[in-house]
Amino acid sequence: MFNQVLEHVDDPPAALAELYRVLKPGGEILCSCPLFFHEHQKPYDFFRYTKYGLRHLFSKAGFTDIKISWLEGYFGTVSYQFHRMRQDLPRNPRAFASGWRLVYLVPLLWGTRQLARVLAAAFSRADLRWKYTGSGMPKNYVVRARKPD
Repeated sequence: MFNQVLEHVDDPPAALAELYRVLKPGGEILCSCPLFFHEHQKPYDFFRYTKYGLRHLFSKAGFTDIKISWLEGYFGTVSYQFHRMRQDLPRNPRAFASGWRLVYLVPLLWGTRQLARVLAAAFSRADLRWKYTGSGMPKNYVVRARKPD
């Protein structure tokens, strides 16, 4: 299990090569990592991964039977973005403007935050119910790969 770590490793090919080395023949690795996620654990948040990049990294390390899937569906990614919007929008409208513009900005920011809260919850429920993976992008990928016998 290699959960939400790969994006923090400064040399992912070397890390995967070492995981391959210590894994017993026939053993499996389960790895999750983000495609769409805010910067965190600064300054040690180095990478985001597409399914193509993950397949390339794991196959170069020697893994086979590589299966890559979405951890959450597209609605989960949308929900996450609304959640981040609610958290990240400055609470003080003066961060954007001053003077008479605040008359318009205060209700706009307040309304946006409230709407983002409602939409985050709605899309989260939709993701749990329908987990749509036909297009868009996931927040995280899960990789399951095997070391040959």
